[in-house]
Amino acid sequence: MTLILGMVSNFHNSWQDGLAFNCLIQAYRPDLVQYQKLNKSAKVDNLNHAFDLANDKLEIPKLLDATDMVSMRPDEKSRITNVLQR
Repeated sequence: MTLILGMVSNFHNSWQDGLAFNCLIQAYRPDLVQYQKLNKSAKVDNLNHAFDLANDKLEIPKLLDATDMVSMRPDEKSRITNVLQR
């Protein structure tokens, strides 16, 4: 969990590459995420990986779209809601 605290400085850019979402999942279920194999530049893949794991393994519904997260700036309340579900 310490790793994620160092990664997140706001609810906009800090979540956009998908690494923080994957790190959050790994903090609770280390068996689901091989964090070292994630590619920081593969933002959509990282986000889809986290959202799919959360949905399939943790029964957390997908509230955000990976492509929207990368190309747009979802409002802060949407991101906070998604993080709180985790």
